[in-house]
Amino acid sequence: VIVLVALPIAWWFWRESRDQDPSVLWAGLAGSLGLSYSKDPHTLKGAWKGREVSLVVENGRPVASARYGSGSRVRLEIGRREQLEREAGMVVPDRVEFVEDRAFSEAMLVRASSEDFGRLLVDPSLRRRLLNLNGAHLLASGGRVDLSVAELRREEQFREVFDIAVSVADAAEHA
Repeated sequence: VIVLVALPIAWWFWRESRDQDPSVLWAGLAGSLGLSYSKDPHTLKGAWKGREVSLVVENGRPVASARYGSGSRVRLEIGRREQLEREAGMVVPDRVEFVEDRAFSEAMLVRASSEDFGRLLVDPSLRRRLLNLNGAHLLASGGRVDLSVAELRREEQFREVFDIAVSVADAAEHA
C-alpha cells in the first residue's frame, strides 16, 4: 500500500524537477519544435514560421526572441501594469489604453511609439494570449522582439511564445 501511494508522489516530484531543468526539458523538446538545442548557455535556435528565433534564459526568465528589419522605427512594450508604471514614473506619455478590454487593461499596460501602431498590433487575440502567459513582458525595438515569461514548462507554451514573437516581428517589420 505504501508503494502504491509513494510511487505517484515520487513520479510527480521527478517530473517537476525535470521540467525545471532546461538541459532536460529544452533538449527533449528541441526536435518536436524543429529547433536546435545547445547547452552552454541553454539555448534553442532555429527557424519558426520563416523567421529566425531563439530562446535563452536571462535574469532567471526564459526569453524568446525574433529579429525583424531594423529599418522600422516602431517601439512596443507590453507588460504588467504596476511594473511598467513604476519603471516609467508618474506620467506614461506613450501609453495605449484598451478600455473595451477591462481584464487586459487592469493587468497589462501597452506602451507604443504611436497609438495607431499599438492599437493595430495589440488586437484582442494578442491581448488574450499575453494574459494567459505567466509574467509576460514583451519589448519590440531596434529590430528585435523579446518576450520574457515567468516559466515555460509545456510544449504548448514554447509554441505560444515563439508564435507571439514572430507575429509581432512581422507586424513591426511592415509598420
